[in-house]
Amino acid sequence: MARLTDATPVILPTSISENFLLDSKQLESKLNEKSRLLILCSPSNPAGSVYPKKLLEEIAKTVAKHPSLLVLSHEIYEHIVYAPATHTSFASLPDLWERTLTVNGFSKASAMTGWRLGYLAGPKHFVAACKKIQSQGVSIKLVVAATEHTTDVTEDGELYGWGWGRYGNFGLGDRNDRLVREKVSLVNGDKMIMVACGWRHTISVSSSGGLYTYGWSKYGQLGHGDFEDHLTPHKISGGWRHTMALTSDGNLYGWGWNKQDILDSLDRFELVTKLIIALLCKLNFHMIGHILVTVAQNIG
Repeated sequence: MARLTDATPVILPTSISENFLLDSKQLESKLNEKSRLLILCSPSNPAGSVYPKKLLEEIAKTVAKHPSLLVLSHEIYEHIVYAPATHTSFASLPDLWERTLTVNGFSKASAMTGWRLGYLAGPKHFVAACKKIQSQGVSIKLVVAATEHTTDVTEDGELYGWGWGRYGNFGLGDRNDRLVREKVSLVNGDKMIMVACGWRHTISVSSSGGLYTYGWSKYGQLGHGDFEDHLTPHKISGGWRHTMALTSDGNLYGWGWNKQDILDSLDRFELVTKLIIALLCKLNFHMIGHILVTVAQNIG
């Protein structure tokens, strides 16, 4: 990553005899007028080292001698420390806030590994500059994997698909497989916020509340009133061979394959609906509907 920005990374070796901690004198010997960023990781993974406050203060004195040097402090394991070790945030040291960018997140201490939620804390002008760069990249909001294909939604509402495409389940207008991720053309430029995959069909929800389906429809699971496959997203209001939807006024609808009386005997769905509404009544109905689709896949 450093080389991508035309920077030259300088690695400071540590040893097990020093508990893999950086020596402030060694750091001083490597710094010069071209030095721009010092990256610290405490608590450290995989070494397990935690920098004592005294050592951080020594490093801070070294940093103070180089006015062009910033510090990137990686502290995502701050709550996973064991006595007698204690965590000290580098930015909390005197006069270091203005020169420190703190990287942290929720995936470790809050057991939210798959969510990949992180944050950067620091002076406003540095964070604003980082935001400009980050906004030019692709940030994935949601990824859903089915048996034969995968879809994702980006933070800006774009929809992508890849995998086995024999039934048009990517929404790309054909039945070809995709070995790399490819963007789906959305109806009227609608922005998507959620997506779910059935066995061979896909369903997505737009920011305006529209519901779109495409792919295999042998059993009518797309909800278009026919048994024809649809190769591109079509707006409509899935489980394996059926689809369930919950409206804003609490009505539950189902369509598709009914061989096992899934759509007529809704006892299980009614129970799940009541539980979801009881737990999530303060969320918008799109989220509840999305969870119902997932439940339909699992218990249908």
